[in-house]
Amino acid sequence: MSDITLIGFEILDPAEIARIQEIIAKRLKKLKINYTLLKISLKEHKHSTRINHEVKADLFITKGKSIFAQATEDNLYKALDQLMEKINSEINHKLMK
Repeated sequence: MSDITLIGFEILDPAEIARIQEIIAKRLKKLKINYTLLKISLKEHKHSTRINHEVKADLFITKGKSIFAQATEDNLYKALDQLMEKINSEINHKLMK
């Protein structure tokens, strides 16, 4: 069974966490890859009037490989989108040769 672990997301509203989990699950289905665990961590960096959302991910693949990606954006959803795009790119680069 594949698992998704979110670290640092407890600062968000539970409804927002549920929405994020849905978005991530949909993006993972599109990747069409077997994985055992996806760990995503969130850190917020406050800079004067704005907040940067830094997201990092480790995708553990059943073939004994893992993929790391990270993204930082003012908008959390943009950061997650960039993160998932980077994971997709890494999968295509490393595993689909």
